[in-house]
Amino acid sequence: KTKGLLRYSACKQIPKGKVTTYKVLAQVIGKPKAYRAVGSSLRKNPFAPEVPCHRVIATDRSLGGFYGETDPKVALMKRKHALLIEEGVHFDHTEKKTFKKGTNATVAISSIVDASSLLVAKK
Repeated sequence: KTKGLLRYSACKQIPKGKVTTYKVLAQVIGKPKAYRAVGSSLRKNPFAPEVPCHRVIATDRSLGGFYGETDPKVALMKRKHALLIEEGVHFDHTEKKTFKKGTNATVAISSIVDASSLLVAKK
């Protein structure tokens, strides 16, 4: 349980209008290889929207998942995309990438925060 709370605490540090990756959150909590575990706990986030799990994306700058969904054509993923735009996250529409699930929504590098911006007291 403490590990999950640490992940949520780290996620709360992501400022509005910015995103970070599952991998960066794993690094912040001191478990650099636990990015899948970070994703799993955010999938079950009981503290949304206070813990803004929608601000966490995949390392390839695609949207990743949202409430367990990864297909960009599904309403939940469209909601994640809309939430990020509403908060001021910028997308790079010049990059023509196709990701695993067929989306080409790529978050602009200027909207991504790194581990040094997300300091969490480790217990």
